[in-house]
This record gives sequence, structure tokens and C-alpha cells, in this order.
Amino acid sequence: MAEQHVQSDLTAAAELAGLTAKRTALALANLKLFKSDFTPTRDSVVGDFAAAEADFTGYAAVALSWSAVGIGADLRPTIISTRAFFQATDAVTPNEIGGAWLETAAGALYEYWVFITPISLSDALAYIGAVVTGQYPDADDLDADY
Repeated sequence: MAEQHVQSDLTAAAELAGLTAKRTALALANLKLFKSDFTPTRDSVVGDFAAAEADFTGYAAVALSWSAVGIGADLRPTIISTRAFFQATDAVTPNEIGGAWLETAAGALYEYWVFITPISLSDALAYIGAVVTGQYPDADDLDADY
């Protein structure tokens, strides 16, 4: 006779609680951009990112807010950030953007993402839009359009 094993309600509850805790830790986290001449490593700290932070005209870090905890299409607990929008207002200070990092409200580095190809914000109205998706325990993705 074959046995069937199903995920227990206890495990599902623990995953939802874990993601709820992650959502709380990321309340008011800021998404920031770094220039392409910086290559972060596992040993990089917030100060390293800050030294390479974007400075194109119109740049400002974006404070994110988060959706309620839900179950994604892959059946994993998921949260989604509001969309961050970064736009150059002129071409005076051009930047090549190498990636983004998420910094908690307390100033701690939470996660970073390196773009496969740097994104040019060298012209007025050039932009990057980004949404962060968080899953439990440690799957955080950044989806960017430009």
C-alpha cells in the first residue's frame, strides 16, 4: 500500500509566520541604486554601497511598502513591494547603474541585486522601475524594467 505525505498545517503556519516577520523587518526599507563601477561581494557592507550610490539628477532612494502575505502561484508564501520608480530629470550627471540594494529602515544591508547589463540613466526621462518579491525563507527577487 502506498503512503501519501502532505504538508502539515504546522509547517504552512510556520512559513507564513516567517514571512510575516520578514515583512515587519522590511517595513520602510529603502531601495537604492548603485553605479556599475562597483562590484559587490558577500563581504560588502552598507558603506561600500553608499560610496557607489547613484547620483544622477532626480535620484532619490525609494521607501517601499509591502503587500499582505499571500500564497504565490508556486504555492509559497509571498510578499510584493510597491513599485519603485527612478528617473533622470536631465542629462547633466549621467550614471550607468550596476544594480540595486535594499536597506532596512535601521540602515542595515538586507539584499542586493546586480544587473546583468548596466542600465544607462544618461538622458533626461530615462528610468528604471523595480518591484521586489519576497518569499520565505530566503528567496528575494528584483524585477526591473527600463
